[in-house]
Amino acid sequence: VGNQWLPTWTADGEALRFVSELEPSTAGTVREVSLLGGVVRPVDLPLPDPAPRCWEGSMRCLLQVAWSKDGSRYVRIGGDSMLVYRTGQTVPSVTGIMAVPDGIHSCAWSPDNRWIACVNGNPEWPFKPNTDGSAIWLLSPESGRLAPITTGEALNTSPAWLDAHHLLFVS
Repeated sequence: VGNQWLPTWTADGEALRFVSELEPSTAGTVREVSLLGGVVRPVDLPLPDPAPRCWEGSMRCLLQVAWSKDGSRYVRIGGDSMLVYRTGQTVPSVTGIMAVPDGIHSCAWSPDNRWIACVNGNPEWPFKPNTDGSAIWLLSPESGRLAPITTGEALNTSPAWLDAHHLLFVS
């Protein structure tokens, strides 16, 4: 029942983690289920203070969460800041400030955890598909270094890592 978004395996491969919206009118929650099925359980995420376009428990906020491949960290986007949490921590480290806070979303960690690819722009795209412009950026969770991969002149979205050196995205 409801919608499920953004499936990802836990670091140990023993569970599937996803965003679950039980009814279209409700905010989503991060949940996980065992590899072999069973009871679906919520995943407790400490949430930062809401940014203007991001409120606690909203689908927009949950689309701004991405787990590291080893499961030890996750990134949340809050306004123009990249907030990196260690699993179990409630206080993040602010590692990056986006120069163009134009609606960052749909982030994906590289397999070696050195980079996070994110979409910058067209924040309505995950909810209302359209062809407005957006760019792909790489963010370093360690140094805060930013590297634009594309411009925002066309739709660039859905970053996914093939391996530590190859990033795929829809353009």
